[in-house]
Amino acid sequence: MHDQKISYSPFNTIFNFLVAVGFFILLIILLIQIHTTAGTIFVLILLAIAGQGMFTFVKSFVLFTLKQPAIILTQEYFVDNSMGIKIRWTDMNAISVYNFNGRVFLAFNVTDNSIIFRQVLNPIQNVFLRINAALSKKSFMTNFSVLKGKSSEIFDVVSNYYQNTAKNQI
Repeated sequence: MHDQKISYSPFNTIFNFLVAVGFFILLIILLIQIHTTAGTIFVLILLAIAGQGMFTFVKSFVLFTLKQPAIILTQEYFVDNSMGIKIRWTDMNAISVYNFNGRVFLAFNVTDNSIIFRQVLNPIQNVFLRINAALSKKSFMTNFSVLKGKSSEIFDVVSNYYQNTAKNQI
């Protein structure tokens, strides 16, 4: 089986990037304008919470601009470039589609969540990844919104790749 690459959606990647930058600018303006301690703390907490998503959208935009694929499927790994996550097919228990507030994600359950957590070096991202995993009961999720193609077709490609690769490695 040859390597498969899934690209970024040009419109969605650029749109998400512009929204992220706009939100970041808005928060910075609020931070400059607010002269109370409580207001400053509120904006900093909002920035920390939203920062993870903004960072992912900015990184996706940079990778899109550099013409790098969003996802790479190899004989041995699933690679999510925007999150910097690389998962061995043999470490996966399940792949599914996960819906959260109208957003659709490609979700993975792995044999040991530390396989994913140790790859995320940013401490804030790591904390949010752990919280996400605990709440959703999914080890890791890739956002379909920045991927080129229909969610169902991308899921089928990844799922078929997983099933065919897992069978070959048993």
